Amino acid sequence: MKTDFYTLKIAAVLCATWLLLACGGGSSGASNNSNASHNASTSNTGAGGTSDSAGLGANGAIGGGTGAVASTGAAGSGASSGSAGAAPNPSNQTLQAVRAFGQSIVAGHGHTCVLNPDTSVACWGSNVNGQLGNGKSQFQSAITAVTGLGLVTAMGAGNGFNCALKDNGSVVCWGGNLSGQLGDGTVVAKSTPVAVTGLVDAVALGVGVQSSCAVRADASAVCWGYNGYGQLGNGNIVDQRTPVAVNGLAGAKAMAVGTQFSCALKTTGSVVCWGRNDLGQLGDGTGIDSTLPVVVSGLTGVVAIKAGSNHACALKSDGTVLCWGSNSDGQLGDGTLLVAQTPTAVIGLAGVASVALGTRHSCAVKTDGTAACWGINDFGQLGNGTSVASGLATQVTGLGNVAILAASKSHTCALLQDGSAQCWGYNANGELGNGSTTAQNTATVAASGLLFWK
Repeated sequence: MKTDFYTLKIAAVLCATWLLLACGGGSSGASNNSNASHNASTSNTGAGGTSDSAGLGANGAIGGGTGAVASTGAAGSGASSGSAGAAPNPSNQTLQAVRAFGQSIVAGHGHTCVLNPDTSVACWGSNVNGQLGNGKSQFQSAITAVTGLGLVTAMGAGNGFNCALKDNGSVVCWGGNLSGQLGDGTVVAKSTPVAVTGLVDAVALGVGVQSSCAVRADASAVCWGYNGYGQLGNGNIVDQRTPVAVNGLAGAKAMAVGTQFSCALKTTGSVVCWGRNDLGQLGDGTGIDSTLPVVVSGLTGVVAIKAGSNHACALKSDGTVLCWGSNSDGQLGDGTLLVAQTPTAVIGLAGVASVALGTRHSCAVKTDGTAACWGINDFGQLGNGTSVASGLATQVTGLGNVAILAASKSHTCALLQDGSAQCWGYNANGELGNGSTTAQNTATVAASGLLFWK
């Protein structure tokens, strides 16, 4: 069984020749209330970031960097402070999987996590629900290691919680758990990782505000957590504390999870979504909620998907991006503030390698290593030196050689090709990792310039 699972992983890697290093999200941030405050609330029902579609193909590798190679320096050694036991020793198969598909930096509501070269995970920022995974509840503006995690191939961040896909196909989660989003059968918060019940063959992961989904090795999907609008895809609206199958979904290879809706990228290059649809989140042109998957209208040739709070975007094989859903702050990038119930092209954006979606803003990495963002900008999360929203893609100031982006409610982070990280936007919880709590509207060095995955 284990040999077959690894064979599936490697086959997926070899077939993903276009994909550029994740996963709605992701990844990426989603908010249950766009006007929610930025305080460190203990509630998991308020605004939160999602790193949806993170995974070993979790978002069709939507957030990944181009030409990623193994790090040979002491990268990530700064994360060892406070860690228990010896550092993980990843196999070549694990490293290959991360390079091809892994989401190596994720942003949640008020916190950020990164993948180290040894495939351990480190986080910083808000910790009120234990989302830093260090067994404590105090916020940290300095990097702190996640306790007892082992070998990780992908991860995702939500509102006060995180999940990680391990190299053996299991999934672990930690942090807030009011809706069962940790998948361990309880609603008790955990400040260190716990296993998602019964999930042992996951190959992709999507993390939303209060729910998560995973693709299994047979290309079926399961979801767990909050289900108030049918976003778990099992035909009802009952919360689930352990994974349940998404009904009628086959051929899945990536997931993106928003606030109250979820989407899957299929091996055919088409996309299906389910859950809330009042703002066109499902992209089927109806505006009608669905507890079962429905086809996003007119999408073909998709290689990656991401989900924000109430909008989603798809990256096509030709390097263009189409988005749909809420457009209250220009997050669809079509130059309007109009809801789009079917996909609409992001104007003036081509040559895209990956995308990342926040609550009400969106970002893209281009093949030349530059980055662009659009949408809400009240805390400088577009990184263009202003606090003015933009309905068109605007370049992130002074940022080049970008490998991957992560976006949340009000902050955005980049992992550069040299393995260093930079962040910008809201910072009251220390989520930018620069040792302060002052917002920044241009990119600032995170974690004292430590090197992480590259």
